[in-house]
Amino acid sequence: MKRKILYPAVILGLTLVAGNLYLIEKADSKVDRNSFIDEWKPVSTASLRNSIEKEAVLSSSQEEYVYYDESRGTFKEFLVQEGDEISVGTDLFTYQVEDTGNQEMYLESEIQQFEDEIESIEDHIVNLRTLRPSSSTTTRRTNTFDDRYGAPVNSDETQDNSLEAANKEINYYVEQEVARKELEIEQYNNKIENLERQLSQLQLNETDITVSSTSEGIVKKIARELDNPVIVISSKSSLVQGELSEQETLKITEGQEAVIYSTAVQDRIKGYVTDVAVLPSETLTEEGSSSYPFQVEFEEGEENLDALRPGFHVSLSIITEEALNALNVPSESLLTEGIKNYLLVITDKGTLEKREVTVGMTSEGRVEVQSGIEEGEIYIKDPDSMDLPGSTFVTPLKIDKLTFNSIKNADKHTILENLLLGILERK
Repeated sequence: MKRKILYPAVILGLTLVAGNLYLIEKADSKVDRNSFIDEWKPVSTASLRNSIEKEAVLSSSQEEYVYYDESRGTFKEFLVQEGDEISVGTDLFTYQVEDTGNQEMYLESEIQQFEDEIESIEDHIVNLRTLRPSSSTTTRRTNTFDDRYGAPVNSDETQDNSLEAANKEINYYVEQEVARKELEIEQYNNKIENLERQLSQLQLNETDITVSSTSEGIVKKIARELDNPVIVISSKSSLVQGELSEQETLKITEGQEAVIYSTAVQDRIKGYVTDVAVLPSETLTEEGSSSYPFQVEFEEGEENLDALRPGFHVSLSIITEEALNALNVPSESLLTEGIKNYLLVITDKGTLEKREVTVGMTSEGRVEVQSGIEEGEIYIKDPDSMDLPGSTFVTPLKIDKLTFNSIKNADKHTILENLLLGILERK
């Protein structure tokens, strides 16, 4: 008797389950579907960066080589020692002139040559400054209305922003080149002053001529045997030199920002890449691959540089890619189909929307979202198990939020309203 009742009951139960499953999975089924959401987040902004970490060494940013021409006279003596700190105009060595007339002609010729060089550089600076974009190139054009907000925006805003960024980059490189050329002019003027001083000595019928320094720094080397250069002067300012691997040279270019760290200085120091060698170093790495020299200069205005010395070892971080204040989401929140990317977004109507987004750089597990979603919109953090666009959703009950005090403090109208919604809302 029990089996006669049990078997039909089991069959009936299985039939009901199978029928419901069919209705749920049937295409265009009228049965509502819900997605269970465990974690969701609002879209936020953050600065994303990718960098390459390197170990490097400080070296003198510049060396000046001082030569002695024995055809100009007989060498007498050095006036400095190795390790001496010198400035522009410091006397370096003396020599005795035998043919004063010929020496005067030589000095005047050298002065004229340097003056011609200065004139040429000044013309080059004028031409450089004409390359700077005018402000009119970034003037905004006719406004239209944004479809999403109804607010007036520029129809060419993207192009204008790109143009403005390009103009800033051009201005940066122009100013850097102008600064280098102005430094060359200063160095030529120092050389002219040195030669004019020697010329004045000759015109006063002096035969002992003194050669002075045209730059400041530290005497690195003196060639007592008079092999040229007879004196090497290292500048007091330093730069960073290191080696890049073959793959790193593909990511690092001139102008990229760098952050330098040294145990001699408490604060980090800002700089930028000024050179990446095209040819590799002569020696191979331990792995047998090529390495390429690079150098980083310190940014103007940086403090505490006096504590750094050539030969100090430093660490640096070279920023290869950066997106400032960018919308971003975890990489696992993206749904990828071919070359397209999507986010599951919770709409104002309480449904899930599968929305296409444009992505940019990736850094430490987060992806830049360039378009397709706005800051503050809610997205599903782990969408793989709930790819049901258009469906409604349910979220877990957070028992820790349901306390006696929260119920006690809620007004009766709110309690009744939520109770009726829970009973009458069609799910």
